[in-house]
Formats: sequence, C-alpha cells, structure tokens
Amino acid sequence: MILVTLILGALGFFYFSAATPHLKGKAIYIIISLLLLGGSVLAIVANDNYHYGMKVTESKTTQKLVSTSDKLNILVYQKLGSAGKEKLFIYKTSPNQKKALTTKADLKVKSQVKTTTKDAYVEIKTEKYVYKNQLSRLFFSILGDNHRTKAKEYTFYTNREWLVLSAKQAQTLPVILQKQGDNLQRQIALDVKERLTETVKANPQLDKMQLAELQQAYIKEAQVSAIKKLLK
Repeated sequence: MILVTLILGALGFFYFSAATPHLKGKAIYIIISLLLLGGSVLAIVANDNYHYGMKVTESKTTQKLVSTSDKLNILVYQKLGSAGKEKLFIYKTSPNQKKALTTKADLKVKSQVKTTTKDAYVEIKTEKYVYKNQLSRLFFSILGDNHRTKAKEYTFYTNREWLVLSAKQAQTLPVILQKQGDNLQRQIALDVKERLTETVKANPQLDKMQLAELQQAYIKEAQVSAIKKLLK
C-alpha cells in the first residue's frame, strides 16, 4: 500500500504541475500530491531505519545440549576477529544429528556460557520486529520486513562434566591425551577413589547402585578437571 501512495503522489505531482497548466485550484492539488509523496517517502524511511509501525516480540526455546565428541562432553567455539572477543559456537542438540549447528557471526547475535547443576542445555532468545496492527501490515507488508530479527542470544549452560574449548584446543586435545594418557588415568582414578571414600563416610546408607551412579559422574568430572589442568 505504501508504494501505491508513493506512486500516486509522484504521478499526481507530475500531472498537476506539468500536464494541467490551466486547472483551477492547481496549487492545492500540487500540495496534496507533494504531501502524499513526501509522507510516503518519510514513512518508508522511518519503517526501514526506525521500525515505524512495528513492535518487538520475544521468543525463547530450550534444547538439550549434546557433545560434538563421542568420547567427552565438549562445547567448541571459534574466536572471531583480531581481538577474539566474539565467539562462534559449534554444538548439537541431538545425538542423531549428522551435522553440527553453529551460532551466527552477526552483530545482532550474542553468545555466552554459564554453569548449571542440571544437564547441559542451550537457551535461545530471539527478538523480532512484527507489524503493530493490521493498518501497519496493510501499508508496509510489500516491503517484506515482518519478522525481521532485532537480536538473538544463545546461552549455553554446561555442568562439571563438560569442557568448553576453543577450536585450537579441541584440535590439540587428542595429541595431549595420547601423550599424557597413563598419567591422566592414574590421576582420575585417585580423584574418584578419594571422592567416593568421602561420599561413603558422609552417606553410609547409599547402596551399590547409587554408588555406581556416583562413580560414573565422578569419573566424568575428574576427566574434565584433569584435562583442564593439562590445557592451561
């Protein structure tokens, strides 16, 4: 609709200023045409630059975080720019995914990592511009700016069983594990044994099944802790 008013204003201005030299009230028609033309241009600029006629809606999705590695729980990121402050994260939300997902390298997109005591997950918040009402939709729908993204934020929640590594660290990790494998396993075994002993003393009522579950969790946490020390 806005393009229609723009064209009508332009045609009206041309018609009344050039094609009808002797028309009565010509000045009034020219002014009306100019107002229609100028108003349409201003509305288009305001919509494009300042989102005139739009409102912001927010949506939030939460998905389970799955490691891109088969052996360890790893969240990988790639540093962007010379300063390396911006990061592009590589992740999965299903073990059946053949291709990993990545956050976008965009000024509108922000990513961060936080810790949780729950299972790892990713929370994605999206803000989009949508038409404020039906009148705005009528005027501006031809511009195709509905559902334009204003901002997107990825928050990755990882627990003590996860490693957050740069792409470079993830690349060198297999080499480090191969060299330090024996020492690493000994350290992990000692840490797990120590924690299990403390747990049994504090909770003597735990049965074998509960202790076995705790042992598996302690092993994963000890692996992460030991690898972090090696990567420092």
